[in-house]
Amino acid sequence: MKLQALVALAAAALFAPAAAECPNQCSGHGRCTVHPMSFSTASNTVPSITVPSGGTYSVYGYDTATYKKDSCTCFTRNEDGATVYAYKGADCSQRTCPHGKSWATAPNANNV
Repeated sequence: MKLQALVALAAAALFAPAAAECPNQCSGHGRCTVHPMSFSTASNTVPSITVPSGGTYSVYGYDTATYKKDSCTCFTRNEDGATVYAYKGADCSQRTCPHGKSWATAPNANNV
C-alpha cells in the first residue's frame, strides 16, 4: 500500500505543470517575459535608462530576437518625450532617478 502511494505521488510530480517564475515576481514593478530588458546607449543627451525602439524591440523595451527565460522587463514612464525605465535591477526593485529639467528651469524670488 505504501509503495502504491509513493508511485502515485511520483507520477503526480512528473505530470505536474512546471511553474517558472521571475525573481521576486518582478517586485510588482514589471512583467515576467522570456526576453531580457534592453537599454539605449547612454550619451550626454540620452540617459542610460531610455528604452530602445525600432528593429526587433517591443514597445515594452525587450529585444524579441533575444531569449532569456524568466526575465523581468521593468515598467516604464514618459520623461521629456522619451520612454524610460521607471525601475531597474533583475527584479525591478530599484527605482530610477528622473533625468532632464526640473520643474523650474531658473531660480526666481519664490524658489531660491
